Amino acid sequence: MAGVRHMFLLGLSFLLLTTSAFAAEFVTLGPRAMGMGGAHVAVASDATAIHWNPAGLSAQSRATDIRAHVGAVAKDHSGLGDLWDDIDNVLDGRNINDPAFYADSADVARLVDILQKLDKEGSSIDLNGQAGAIASAEIKGIALAIGVTGIGYANALPRLDLVNINATHPLLDPQSIANNRSEIDLTGLQTIEYSLSLAHGFLSDTLHVGGTVKFMDAATYFYSISAFNTSDTNIADEVKKNKRTGQKITGDIGVIWMPSERLRLGAVGKYLTGPSFSSARGSDIKIAPQIRAGAAFLPWRGATVALDLDITSNETLTPGYKERQLAVGFEQALGTRGKILSDLFTVRAGGYKNVAESGSNFVATAGLGLGLLGLRLDVAGAYDFAKEEIGASANVAFQW
Repeated sequence: MAGVRHMFLLGLSFLLLTTSAFAAEFVTLGPRAMGMGGAHVAVASDATAIHWNPAGLSAQSRATDIRAHVGAVAKDHSGLGDLWDDIDNVLDGRNINDPAFYADSADVARLVDILQKLDKEGSSIDLNGQAGAIASAEIKGIALAIGVTGIGYANALPRLDLVNINATHPLLDPQSIANNRSEIDLTGLQTIEYSLSLAHGFLSDTLHVGGTVKFMDAATYFYSISAFNTSDTNIADEVKKNKRTGQKITGDIGVIWMPSERLRLGAVGKYLTGPSFSSARGSDIKIAPQIRAGAAFLPWRGATVALDLDITSNETLTPGYKERQLAVGFEQALGTRGKILSDLFTVRAGGYKNVAESGSNFVATAGLGLGLLGLRLDVAGAYDFAKEEIGASANVAFQW
């Protein structure tokens, strides 16, 4: 049987592809941003500014931009996924309450060892991603954009019983691991955001100010599964049974200041009303206001060097675990800006680190873009060489 972890990931991937995606931390939307490590608050100059910084809509080089995007990031903070699969492999279809299982003392000892390894601060799996479509245009000096984007996260978190953990036969010891009640709590927040952004340039287009109004149609999910479940339980179906829905209106405000042709400074405040949604897990899931600042330097033609920092430490679905990203990125566009060749070939590289958690790893990113006759194709990926985080993003766009 496939590991429980794999079933969980496949089930949530199905939700991602059929309705929206999974966020409450600052999600990296779009392959240009991901390729540059998520350093995009001052860089955003296309339709994705509706997410990153609405002020960028009036600072973009193209009057009209229509695009579809998709992306996802998976984070296994301390090997929970592998340990979850190890439990499945040790039991090999056997029931932990079956006295016959305790005839193999080595397997019982391995099971105890796995539970003890799960007892780590921040042990969890987090998935986040996005998918949607955006269109931006300029009308009589006002830049505007509309978008429909699914965005959110899902989380797997162990809730351990560290009392009944003895590698003994259940008939001989009431604290045998046979009586262990450890569970994996699965939580999901799924939103569809209907967004409208407006932006305008002031002071000879050196200062750009923008705002976004969002209607959020949200659903939360919760399910607890035994850590020793070896059945063919369809986790995606079980999670949906505890679905709760809600709608909220919120907004973003952003600014970009360009004191020179080579320098851009930006800041954005997102989810300013702090929308929250009811959850069957016993407490509401809240998306607290997020503030991020960034700078971009254009050292030569077609090149951009960028830096972003979250001013706020953003809550995640793992209690006590926060995200505050420091992101750096570089982009080099090759080709002639014009109607025929539009940055024909673009390369990107960067990386980010969660500075709110001392044990977090640096995640490297890279991306590639192709542009011709107003058509753009972009892809990007992210990878943590400690094998705890991986991501991918892609979009297709039409610009003129």
